[in-house]
Amino acid sequence: MMARAAAAAVLTAALAACGPAVEAPNEPGTGLVAGRGGLDAYLQCLDDRDVTLVSAHRGGPSRGYPENAIATFARTLSAGPALLEVDVRRTKDGVLMLMHDEDLDRGTTCRGRIGDRTADEVSGCRLKDREGRETAFAPPRLMEVLAWAKDRTILQLDVKPDVRFEHLVRDLRAADAYDRVIVITYSLGAAAALA
Repeated sequence: MMARAAAAAVLTAALAACGPAVEAPNEPGTGLVAGRGGLDAYLQCLDDRDVTLVSAHRGGPSRGYPENAIATFARTLSAGPALLEVDVRRTKDGVLMLMHDEDLDRGTTCRGRIGDRTADEVSGCRLKDREGRETAFAPPRLMEVLAWAKDRTILQLDVKPDVRFEHLVRDLRAADAYDRVIVITYSLGAAAALA
């Protein structure tokens, strides 16, 4: 237990040296945010200090906490700083929401393809946890997650093929989130187009 506390103190000091102070005393996992030099400088600073970052796949789901849900992200960050890898999909009306699968069947109480539903319809679904149990949480919109993550963490956006880059850029620009996200693409062409 003592070694864990010491490791947490070293990590906290390294993060503080690389980024701005964040006032969120009731949220122990906060502090993994880029400073004035931007995300590139922040990651370089952590690399220079041999800090290993943890990335929580789909936000770190566990029993009672579904993947790609804000409540899950908060729970994950309560254990310590982490990047949050999340999945981005597009609804029929062009709204970007967090959902791993192309269809809603496995992860929610709804059925059908997310691309065939409006954002309001998808928001009416309830997410399921890893055991398939219904939770009280709804799939969040990307804009909601970008606002929540500000000054808390860096998001890794796994952009699924149905997402139009102009929609992603629109949301990142509106949230002023360029220095708070890492975008995952699946081809060199997609990376070049997004850049």
